[in-house]
Amino acid sequence: MKHINPRRIIVFGMFILLILVVTDAVSLENHSITKTEAENLVYKLEKNVSYLKSAGFTTIRIDDGLDDMRYRLASGDYDYVYATYFDLTSLIEELLYLDMLINKTSILIEEAEKRELDLGDTLLEYNAGVSEFQNNNFEASKTRLENSYNSVVEKLEGKSAGILEQYSLIMEQAANNSIATQSINTTLLSLRRAQKENDFATIFLMANEIDMINASINMLIEIKQEILALQIAGYSTKRMDDIYFELEHLVNSKDYTNLFSRYKETVRLIDTVYKLDQDINDTRIRIQNPELQGIDFSESEYYLNLSVFEFKSENYEQSENYLKQANDIFHETERKHLFASIVSKAKHKLSPLEFLKKNWWKLLIILPILLLSYKITRYYIMLWLLRLRIDKLQKEHKAIIELTKKLQLDYFKHKLVDKSTYTQQYSEFEIRRSNIEEELPYLESELEQESNKLEEIKHSLPFMELFISYVQKKGDKNAAAKKKAN
Repeated sequence: MKHINPRRIIVFGMFILLILVVTDAVSLENHSITKTEAENLVYKLEKNVSYLKSAGFTTIRIDDGLDDMRYRLASGDYDYVYATYFDLTSLIEELLYLDMLINKTSILIEEAEKRELDLGDTLLEYNAGVSEFQNNNFEASKTRLENSYNSVVEKLEGKSAGILEQYSLIMEQAANNSIATQSINTTLLSLRRAQKENDFATIFLMANEIDMINASINMLIEIKQEILALQIAGYSTKRMDDIYFELEHLVNSKDYTNLFSRYKETVRLIDTVYKLDQDINDTRIRIQNPELQGIDFSESEYYLNLSVFEFKSENYEQSENYLKQANDIFHETERKHLFASIVSKAKHKLSPLEFLKKNWWKLLIILPILLLSYKITRYYIMLWLLRLRIDKLQKEHKAIIELTKKLQLDYFKHKLVDKSTYTQQYSEFEIRRSNIEEELPYLESELEQESNKLEEIKHSLPFMELFISYVQKKGDKNAAAKKKAN
Protein backbone atom coordinates (compact mmCIF):
# COMPACT_ATOMS: atom_id res chain seq x y z
CA MET A 1 0.00 0.00 0.00
CA LYS A 2 1.30 3.48 -0.87
CA HIS A 3 2.22 5.85 1.97
CA ILE A 4 -0.52 8.47 2.55
CA ASN A 5 0.75 12.00 3.08
CA PRO A 6 -1.07 13.62 6.08
CA ARG A 7 -0.70 17.00 4.45
CA ARG A 8 -2.67 15.82 1.44
CA ILE A 9 -5.50 14.56 3.68
CA ILE A 10 -5.70 17.97 5.36
CA VAL A 11 -5.64 19.78 2.01
CA PHE A 12 -8.34 17.51 0.62
CA GLY A 13 -10.59 18.11 3.63
CA MET A 14 -10.03 21.82 3.40
CA PHE A 15 -10.82 21.75 -0.32
CA ILE A 16 -14.21 20.11 0.37
CA LEU A 17 -14.91 22.67 3.07
CA LEU A 18 -13.95 25.44 0.66
CA ILE A 19 -16.50 24.21 -1.87
CA LEU A 20 -19.23 24.27 0.78
CA VAL A 21 -18.23 27.77 1.80
CA VAL A 22 -18.32 29.02 -1.77
CA THR A 23 -21.74 27.45 -2.21
CA ASP A 24 -23.02 29.30 0.84
CA ALA A 25 -21.50 32.52 -0.33
CA VAL A 26 -23.03 32.31 -3.79
CA SER A 27 -26.46 32.26 -2.18
CA LEU A 28 -25.71 35.76 -0.84
CA GLU A 29 -24.61 37.12 -4.21
CA ASN A 30 -27.79 38.95 -5.16
CA HIS A 31 -28.31 40.99 -1.97
CA SER A 32 -26.37 42.95 0.65
CA ILE A 33 -25.27 40.86 3.58
CA THR A 34 -25.89 41.37 7.25
CA LYS A 35 -23.32 41.59 10.01
CA THR A 36 -23.99 37.98 11.05
CA GLU A 37 -23.45 36.76 7.48
CA ALA A 38 -20.23 38.77 7.20
CA GLU A 39 -18.98 37.34 10.50
CA ASN A 40 -19.80 33.85 9.23
CA LEU A 41 -17.70 34.44 6.08
CA VAL A 42 -14.75 35.64 8.18
CA TYR A 43 -15.08 32.61 10.46
CA LYS A 44 -15.14 30.18 7.55
CA LEU A 45 -12.13 31.83 5.93
CA GLU A 46 -10.24 31.72 9.24
CA LYS A 47 -10.97 28.00 9.43
CA ASN A 48 -9.63 27.48 5.90
CA VAL A 49 -6.46 29.41 6.69
CA SER A 50 -6.02 27.30 9.83
CA TYR A 51 -6.20 24.15 7.73
CA LEU A 52 -3.64 25.56 5.30
CA LYS A 53 -1.18 26.44 8.05
CA SER A 54 -1.56 23.04 9.71
CA ALA A 55 -0.69 21.51 6.34
CA GLY A 56 2.54 23.56 6.23
CA PHE A 57 1.53 26.26 3.73
CA THR A 58 2.77 29.83 3.84
CA THR A 59 -0.29 32.17 3.73
CA ILE A 60 1.18 35.70 3.82
CA ARG A 61 -1.17 37.22 1.23
CA ILE A 62 -4.22 35.43 2.61
CA ASP A 63 -3.36 36.56 6.16
CA ASP A 64 -3.15 40.17 4.98
CA GLY A 65 -6.51 39.89 3.23
CA LEU A 66 -8.06 38.25 6.30
CA ASP A 67 -6.79 41.09 8.54
CA ASP A 68 -8.35 43.57 6.11
CA MET A 69 -11.67 41.66 6.28
CA ARG A 70 -11.64 41.80 10.08
CA TYR A 71 -10.96 45.55 9.98
CA ARG A 72 -13.80 46.18 7.50
CA LEU A 73 -16.11 43.96 9.55
CA ALA A 74 -15.42 46.04 12.63
CA SER A 75 -16.12 49.24 10.64
CA GLY A 76 -19.41 47.84 9.29
CA ASP A 77 -18.38 47.57 5.61
CA TYR A 78 -20.04 44.17 5.10
CA ASP A 79 -20.23 44.33 1.30
CA TYR A 80 -16.45 44.80 1.19
CA VAL A 81 -16.07 41.77 3.45
CA TYR A 82 -18.20 39.80 1.03
CA ALA A 83 -16.20 40.87 -2.05
CA THR A 84 -12.85 40.26 -0.35
CA TYR A 85 -14.00 36.83 0.73
CA PHE A 86 -14.40 35.77 -2.92
CA ASP A 87 -10.99 37.18 -3.83
CA LEU A 88 -9.28 35.25 -1.02
CA THR A 89 -11.20 32.07 -1.84
CA SER A 90 -9.88 32.26 -5.42
CA LEU A 91 -6.41 32.79 -3.98
CA ILE A 92 -6.75 29.64 -1.86
CA GLU A 93 -7.86 27.67 -4.92
CA GLU A 94 -4.79 28.94 -6.75
CA LEU A 95 -2.57 27.91 -3.84
CA LEU A 96 -4.01 24.37 -3.80
CA TYR A 97 -3.62 24.03 -7.56
CA LEU A 98 0.02 25.13 -7.41
CA ASP A 99 0.74 22.72 -4.55
CA MET A 100 -0.70 19.86 -6.61
CA LEU A 101 1.38 20.99 -9.61
CA ILE A 102 4.56 21.04 -7.47
CA ASN A 103 3.93 17.47 -6.30
CA LYS A 104 3.21 16.16 -9.81
CA THR A 105 6.27 17.89 -11.26
CA SER A 106 8.47 16.61 -8.44
CA ILE A 107 7.41 13.01 -9.15
CA LEU A 108 8.13 13.46 -12.86
CA ILE A 109 11.53 15.03 -12.16
CA GLU A 110 12.47 12.08 -9.96
CA GLU A 111 11.50 9.67 -12.76
CA ALA A 112 13.42 11.70 -15.35
CA GLU A 113 16.55 11.65 -13.18
CA LYS A 114 16.32 7.85 -12.98
CA ARG A 115 16.42 7.86 -16.79
CA GLU A 116 19.45 10.24 -16.72
CA LEU A 117 17.67 12.93 -18.74
CA ASP A 118 19.14 16.42 -19.00
CA LEU A 119 16.98 18.67 -16.77
CA GLY A 120 19.32 21.67 -16.36
CA ASP A 121 17.03 24.55 -17.40
CA THR A 122 13.91 22.67 -16.31
CA LEU A 123 15.20 22.26 -12.75
CA LEU A 124 16.09 25.94 -12.57
CA GLU A 125 12.59 26.87 -13.72
CA TYR A 126 11.00 24.42 -11.26
CA ASN A 127 13.03 25.62 -8.28
CA ALA A 128 12.24 29.25 -9.16
CA GLY A 129 8.53 28.38 -9.34
CA VAL A 130 8.67 26.68 -5.90
CA SER A 131 10.43 29.72 -4.47
CA GLU A 132 7.79 32.08 -5.90
CA PHE A 133 5.10 29.80 -4.46
CA GLN A 134 6.63 29.94 -0.99
CA ASN A 135 6.69 33.75 -1.25
CA ASN A 136 2.97 33.69 -2.20
CA ASN A 137 3.74 35.14 -5.62
CA PHE A 138 1.23 32.80 -7.22
CA GLU A 139 1.04 34.42 -10.66
CA ALA A 140 4.77 34.09 -11.37
CA SER A 141 4.88 30.66 -9.67
CA LYS A 142 2.10 29.33 -11.90
CA THR A 143 3.91 30.33 -15.09
CA ARG A 144 7.23 28.77 -14.02
CA LEU A 145 5.73 25.58 -12.61
CA GLU A 146 3.53 24.95 -15.65
CA ASN A 147 6.54 25.52 -17.92
CA SER A 148 8.71 23.08 -15.93
CA TYR A 149 5.91 20.48 -15.78
CA ASN A 150 5.36 20.61 -19.55
CA SER A 151 9.11 20.44 -20.16
CA VAL A 152 9.57 17.29 -18.02
CA VAL A 153 6.52 15.66 -19.63
CA GLU A 154 7.95 16.38 -23.09
CA LYS A 155 11.34 14.85 -22.19
CA LEU A 156 9.77 11.75 -20.66
CA GLU A 157 7.44 11.32 -23.63
CA GLY A 158 10.50 11.31 -25.88
CA LYS A 159 12.21 8.73 -23.69
CA SER A 160 9.13 6.48 -23.51
CA ALA A 161 8.25 6.81 -27.18
CA GLY A 162 10.35 3.71 -27.97
CA ILE A 163 8.34 1.62 -25.51
CA LEU A 164 5.01 2.77 -26.93
CA GLU A 165 6.27 2.33 -30.49
CA GLN A 166 7.49 -1.19 -29.69
CA TYR A 167 4.10 -2.11 -28.28
CA SER A 168 2.36 -0.68 -31.34
CA LEU A 169 4.52 -2.94 -33.52
CA ILE A 170 3.65 -5.94 -31.32
CA MET A 171 -0.07 -5.21 -31.70
CA GLU A 172 0.30 -4.78 -35.46
CA GLN A 173 2.25 -8.05 -35.72
CA ALA A 174 -0.34 -9.89 -33.65
CA ALA A 175 -3.22 -8.46 -35.71
CA ASN A 176 -1.53 -9.41 -39.00
CA ASN A 177 -1.27 -13.00 -37.79
CA SER A 178 -4.81 -13.12 -36.32
CA ILE A 179 -3.51 -13.39 -32.76
CA ALA A 180 -5.69 -11.75 -30.10
CA THR A 181 -4.62 -12.45 -26.54
CA GLN A 182 -5.98 -11.09 -23.29
CA SER A 183 -2.49 -10.10 -22.14
CA ILE A 184 -2.12 -7.73 -25.12
CA ASN A 185 -5.43 -6.02 -24.36
CA THR A 186 -4.70 -5.77 -20.61
CA THR A 187 -1.27 -4.29 -21.19
CA LEU A 188 -2.70 -1.89 -23.79
CA LEU A 189 -5.27 -0.55 -21.32
CA SER A 190 -2.58 -0.12 -18.65
CA LEU A 191 -0.32 1.70 -21.10
CA ARG A 192 -3.08 4.01 -22.30
CA ARG A 193 -4.10 4.83 -18.73
CA ALA A 194 -0.50 5.51 -17.73
CA GLN A 195 0.06 7.63 -20.85
CA LYS A 196 -3.13 9.63 -20.23
CA GLU A 197 -2.12 10.30 -16.62
CA ASN A 198 1.55 10.98 -17.51
CA ASP A 199 2.42 8.03 -15.25
CA PHE A 200 5.83 7.43 -16.75
CA ALA A 201 7.00 5.29 -13.82
CA THR A 202 4.40 2.68 -14.81
CA ILE A 203 5.27 2.99 -18.50
CA PHE A 204 8.97 2.32 -17.89
CA LEU A 205 8.18 -0.47 -15.43
CA MET A 206 6.13 -2.19 -18.14
CA ALA A 207 9.12 -2.29 -20.53
CA ASN A 208 10.20 -5.74 -19.24
CA GLU A 209 6.66 -7.07 -19.57
CA ILE A 210 6.44 -5.76 -23.13
CA ASP A 211 9.67 -7.62 -24.00
CA MET A 212 8.14 -10.83 -22.64
CA ILE A 213 4.91 -10.27 -24.59
CA ASN A 214 6.92 -9.62 -27.75
CA ALA A 215 8.83 -12.90 -27.33
CA SER A 216 5.55 -14.71 -26.60
CA ILE A 217 3.83 -13.35 -29.71
CA ASN A 218 6.81 -14.37 -31.86
CA MET A 219 6.58 -17.89 -30.42
CA LEU A 220 2.87 -18.10 -31.19
CA ILE A 221 3.46 -16.84 -34.74
CA GLU A 222 6.23 -19.38 -35.31
CA ILE A 223 4.15 -22.31 -34.02
CA LYS A 224 1.13 -21.15 -36.02
CA GLN A 225 3.19 -21.03 -39.22
CA GLU A 226 4.65 -24.47 -38.50
CA ILE A 227 1.14 -25.90 -38.01
CA LEU A 228 0.07 -24.34 -41.31
CA ALA A 229 3.09 -25.92 -43.04
CA LEU A 230 2.14 -29.32 -41.59
CA GLN A 231 -1.43 -28.91 -42.88
CA ILE A 232 -0.18 -27.97 -46.35
CA ALA A 233 2.07 -31.05 -46.33
CA GLY A 234 -1.00 -33.18 -45.57
CA TYR A 235 -0.33 -33.99 -41.92
CA SER A 236 -3.04 -34.18 -39.27
CA THR A 237 -2.63 -31.30 -36.79
CA LYS A 238 -5.31 -31.81 -34.14
CA ARG A 239 -2.69 -32.39 -31.46
CA MET A 240 -0.69 -29.36 -32.61
CA ASP A 241 -3.83 -27.20 -32.56
CA ASP A 242 -4.47 -28.23 -28.95
CA ILE A 243 -0.89 -27.36 -28.05
CA TYR A 244 -1.27 -23.95 -29.73
CA PHE A 245 -4.37 -23.15 -27.64
CA GLU A 246 -2.43 -24.23 -24.55
CA LEU A 247 0.38 -21.82 -25.49
CA GLU A 248 -2.17 -19.02 -25.96
CA HIS A 249 -3.55 -19.74 -22.49
CA LEU A 250 -0.04 -19.51 -21.00
CA VAL A 251 0.45 -16.15 -22.74
CA ASN A 252 -2.87 -14.86 -21.40
CA SER A 253 -1.99 -15.96 -17.86
CA LYS A 254 1.52 -14.49 -18.29
CA ASP A 255 3.06 -17.80 -17.23
CA TYR A 256 6.23 -17.14 -19.20
CA THR A 257 8.35 -19.82 -17.51
CA ASN A 258 6.03 -22.66 -18.53
CA LEU A 259 5.42 -20.97 -21.88
CA PHE A 260 9.10 -21.04 -22.88
CA SER A 261 9.44 -24.66 -21.71
CA ARG A 262 6.31 -25.78 -23.57
CA TYR A 263 7.40 -23.88 -26.69
CA LYS A 264 10.71 -25.79 -26.82
CA GLU A 265 8.86 -29.10 -26.42
CA THR A 266 6.52 -28.14 -29.27
CA VAL A 267 9.42 -27.25 -31.60
CA ARG A 268 11.05 -30.61 -30.85
CA LEU A 269 7.74 -32.39 -31.50
CA ILE A 270 7.33 -30.67 -34.89
CA ASP A 271 10.86 -31.73 -35.85
CA THR A 272 9.96 -35.26 -34.75
CA VAL A 273 6.98 -35.32 -37.14
CA TYR A 274 9.13 -34.62 -40.20
CA LYS A 275 11.96 -36.93 -39.15
CA LEU A 276 9.63 -39.76 -38.18
CA ASP A 277 7.79 -39.57 -41.49
CA GLN A 278 11.11 -39.77 -43.36
CA ASP A 279 12.29 -42.70 -41.22
CA ILE A 280 9.04 -44.61 -41.89
CA ASN A 281 9.51 -44.16 -45.65
CA ASP A 282 13.16 -45.25 -45.45
CA THR A 283 12.19 -48.41 -43.53
CA ARG A 284 9.48 -49.23 -46.06
CA ILE A 285 11.96 -48.85 -48.93
CA ARG A 286 14.45 -51.18 -47.23
CA ILE A 287 11.82 -53.87 -46.63
CA GLN A 288 10.65 -53.68 -50.24
CA ASN A 289 14.19 -53.73 -51.66
CA PRO A 290 14.18 -56.10 -54.71
CA GLU A 291 17.62 -57.42 -53.75
CA LEU A 292 16.13 -58.80 -50.53
CA GLN A 293 13.21 -60.63 -52.13
CA GLY A 294 12.71 -64.08 -50.65
CA ILE A 295 13.45 -62.95 -47.07
CA ASP A 296 10.48 -63.05 -44.70
CA PHE A 297 10.11 -59.52 -43.28
CA SER A 298 6.45 -59.98 -42.28
CA GLU A 299 7.08 -59.34 -38.57
CA SER A 300 8.99 -56.16 -39.37
CA GLU A 301 6.17 -55.05 -41.69
CA TYR A 302 3.66 -55.68 -38.89
CA TYR A 303 5.41 -53.22 -36.56
CA LEU A 304 5.92 -50.79 -39.44
CA ASN A 305 2.16 -50.73 -40.05
CA LEU A 306 1.56 -50.14 -36.33
CA SER A 307 4.01 -47.24 -36.48
CA VAL A 308 2.17 -45.75 -39.48
CA PHE A 309 -1.18 -46.07 -37.68
CA GLU A 310 0.10 -44.34 -34.54
CA PHE A 311 1.76 -41.65 -36.69
CA LYS A 312 -1.52 -40.84 -38.43
CA SER A 313 -3.19 -40.75 -34.98
CA GLU A 314 -0.51 -38.21 -33.89
CA ASN A 315 0.79 -40.59 -31.20
CA TYR A 316 4.34 -39.84 -32.31
CA GLU A 317 6.07 -41.26 -29.25
CA GLN A 318 4.39 -44.68 -29.67
CA SER A 319 5.00 -44.51 -33.42
CA GLU A 320 8.74 -44.09 -32.75
CA ASN A 321 8.73 -47.14 -30.47
CA TYR A 322 7.03 -49.34 -33.08
CA LEU A 323 9.35 -48.08 -35.82
CA LYS A 324 12.39 -48.95 -33.71
CA GLN A 325 11.02 -52.47 -33.22
CA ALA A 326 10.42 -52.77 -36.98
CA ASN A 327 14.01 -51.73 -37.77
CA ASP A 328 15.52 -53.95 -35.09
CA ILE A 329 13.60 -56.98 -36.38
CA PHE A 330 14.53 -56.09 -39.98
CA HIS A 331 18.26 -55.94 -39.23
CA GLU A 332 18.15 -59.12 -37.15
CA THR A 333 16.27 -60.98 -39.92
CA GLU A 334 18.68 -59.68 -42.54
CA ARG A 335 21.70 -60.70 -40.43
CA LYS A 336 20.36 -64.21 -39.87
CA HIS A 337 19.62 -64.62 -43.57
CA LEU A 338 23.08 -63.40 -44.54
CA PHE A 339 24.75 -65.72 -42.06
CA ALA A 340 22.66 -68.68 -43.24
CA SER A 341 23.49 -67.84 -46.85
CA ILE A 342 27.24 -67.72 -46.11
CA VAL A 343 27.10 -71.03 -44.24
CA SER A 344 25.11 -72.64 -47.05
CA LYS A 345 27.56 -71.50 -49.69
CA ALA A 346 30.49 -72.59 -47.57
CA LYS A 347 29.03 -76.10 -47.19
CA HIS A 348 28.68 -76.47 -50.94
CA LYS A 349 32.12 -75.15 -51.79
CA LEU A 350 34.71 -75.63 -49.06
CA SER A 351 35.12 -77.18 -45.65
CA PRO A 352 36.15 -74.80 -42.88
CA LEU A 353 39.72 -76.13 -42.98
CA GLU A 354 39.97 -75.73 -46.74
CA PHE A 355 38.47 -72.28 -46.50
CA LEU A 356 41.13 -71.22 -43.96
CA LYS A 357 43.94 -72.70 -46.07
CA LYS A 358 42.72 -70.84 -49.12
CA ASN A 359 41.86 -67.50 -47.52
CA TRP A 360 44.22 -67.22 -44.54
CA TRP A 361 45.94 -64.19 -45.97
CA LYS A 362 42.59 -62.42 -46.50
CA LEU A 363 41.70 -63.03 -42.87
CA LEU A 364 45.03 -61.55 -41.80
CA ILE A 365 44.06 -58.41 -43.70
CA ILE A 366 40.43 -58.22 -42.61
CA LEU A 367 40.86 -58.87 -38.88
CA PRO A 368 43.34 -56.00 -38.17
CA ILE A 369 41.25 -53.66 -40.31
CA LEU A 370 38.10 -54.57 -38.38
CA LEU A 371 39.88 -54.18 -35.06
CA LEU A 372 41.38 -50.83 -36.07
CA SER A 373 38.05 -49.61 -37.47
CA TYR A 374 36.34 -50.56 -34.22
CA LYS A 375 38.89 -48.65 -32.14
CA ILE A 376 38.79 -45.54 -34.34
CA THR A 377 34.99 -45.55 -34.44
CA ARG A 378 34.84 -45.98 -30.67
CA TYR A 379 37.17 -43.05 -30.07
CA TYR A 380 35.33 -40.80 -32.53
CA ILE A 381 32.01 -41.55 -30.86
CA MET A 382 33.53 -40.96 -27.42
CA LEU A 383 35.07 -37.65 -28.54
CA TRP A 384 31.78 -36.58 -30.11
CA LEU A 385 29.88 -37.35 -26.91
CA LEU A 386 32.46 -35.50 -24.79
CA ARG A 387 32.36 -32.42 -27.03
CA LEU A 388 28.57 -32.52 -27.01
CA ARG A 389 28.54 -32.67 -23.20
CA ILE A 390 31.10 -29.87 -22.86
CA ASP A 391 29.23 -27.64 -25.31
CA LYS A 392 25.97 -28.25 -23.46
CA LEU A 393 27.54 -27.40 -20.07
CA GLN A 394 29.19 -24.24 -21.46
CA LYS A 395 25.88 -23.03 -22.85
CA GLU A 396 24.13 -23.85 -19.60
CA HIS A 397 26.87 -22.01 -17.65
CA LYS A 398 26.42 -18.92 -19.82
CA ALA A 399 22.62 -19.12 -19.45
CA ILE A 400 22.91 -19.37 -15.64
CA ILE A 401 25.10 -16.25 -15.55
CA GLU A 402 22.52 -14.34 -17.61
CA LEU A 403 19.65 -15.59 -15.45
CA THR A 404 21.55 -14.58 -12.30
CA LYS A 405 22.10 -11.05 -13.69
CA LYS A 406 18.40 -10.79 -14.59
CA LEU A 407 17.38 -12.06 -11.15
CA GLN A 408 19.60 -9.46 -9.47
CA LEU A 409 18.12 -6.69 -11.64
CA ASP A 410 14.59 -7.85 -10.89
CA TYR A 411 15.33 -7.88 -7.13
CA PHE A 412 17.66 -4.94 -6.52
CA LYS A 413 16.60 -2.53 -9.26
CA HIS A 414 13.09 -3.35 -10.49
CA LYS A 415 11.78 -4.88 -7.19
CA LEU A 416 9.87 -7.55 -9.14
CA VAL A 417 10.69 -10.48 -6.82
CA ASP A 418 10.65 -10.77 -3.03
CA LYS A 419 13.65 -11.65 -0.86
CA SER A 420 12.74 -15.31 -0.26
CA THR A 421 12.26 -15.98 -3.99
CA TYR A 422 15.50 -14.17 -4.80
CA THR A 423 17.45 -16.12 -2.14
CA GLN A 424 16.08 -19.49 -3.27
CA GLN A 425 16.65 -18.93 -6.99
CA TYR A 426 20.08 -17.36 -6.46
CA SER A 427 21.12 -20.36 -4.33
CA GLU A 428 19.94 -22.81 -6.99
CA PHE A 429 21.84 -20.91 -9.71
CA GLU A 430 25.03 -20.85 -7.64
CA ILE A 431 24.88 -24.58 -6.83
CA ARG A 432 24.38 -25.50 -10.49
CA ARG A 433 27.11 -23.09 -11.64
CA SER A 434 29.54 -24.59 -9.11
CA ASN A 435 28.74 -28.13 -10.27
CA ILE A 436 29.32 -27.17 -13.90
CA GLU A 437 32.63 -25.47 -13.10
CA GLU A 438 33.77 -28.64 -11.33
CA GLU A 439 32.68 -30.98 -14.13
CA LEU A 440 34.00 -28.97 -17.10
CA PRO A 441 37.77 -29.28 -16.33
CA TYR A 442 37.39 -33.03 -15.82
CA LEU A 443 35.58 -33.46 -19.15
CA GLU A 444 38.09 -31.26 -21.00
CA SER A 445 40.97 -33.30 -19.56
CA GLU A 446 39.27 -36.54 -20.59
CA LEU A 447 38.68 -35.09 -24.09
CA GLU A 448 42.37 -34.25 -24.43
CA GLN A 449 43.43 -37.75 -23.31
CA GLU A 450 41.08 -39.51 -25.72
CA SER A 451 42.20 -37.21 -28.57
CA ASN A 452 45.81 -38.15 -27.90
CA LYS A 453 44.93 -41.85 -27.99
CA LEU A 454 43.17 -41.37 -31.32
CA GLU A 455 46.22 -39.59 -32.73
CA GLU A 456 48.41 -42.51 -31.67
CA ILE A 457 46.15 -44.90 -33.56
CA LYS A 458 46.27 -42.66 -36.64
CA HIS A 459 50.08 -42.67 -36.51
CA SER A 460 50.02 -46.49 -36.72
CA LEU A 461 48.08 -46.44 -40.02
CA PRO A 462 51.18 -46.30 -42.32
CA PHE A 463 52.57 -49.41 -40.59
CA MET A 464 49.20 -51.15 -41.06
CA GLU A 465 49.22 -50.30 -44.77
CA LEU A 466 52.70 -51.86 -45.16
CA PHE A 467 51.56 -54.96 -43.29
CA ILE A 468 48.46 -55.39 -45.49
CA SER A 469 50.53 -54.87 -48.67
CA TYR A 470 53.03 -57.49 -47.54
CA VAL A 471 50.38 -60.08 -46.67
CA GLN A 472 48.54 -59.44 -49.93
CA LYS A 473 51.68 -59.96 -52.02
CA LYS A 474 52.43 -63.11 -50.07
CA GLY A 475 48.97 -64.43 -50.75
CA ASP A 476 49.21 -63.61 -54.43
CA LYS A 477 52.51 -65.52 -54.70
CA ASN A 478 51.03 -68.58 -53.00
CA ALA A 479 48.02 -68.50 -55.28
CA ALA A 480 50.23 -68.21 -58.35
CA ALA A 481 52.42 -71.09 -57.17
CA LYS A 482 49.39 -73.37 -56.64
CA LYS A 483 48.02 -72.46 -60.06
CA LYS A 484 51.36 -73.27 -61.69
CA ALA A 485 51.56 -76.57 -59.84
CA ASN A 486 48.11 -77.55 -61.03
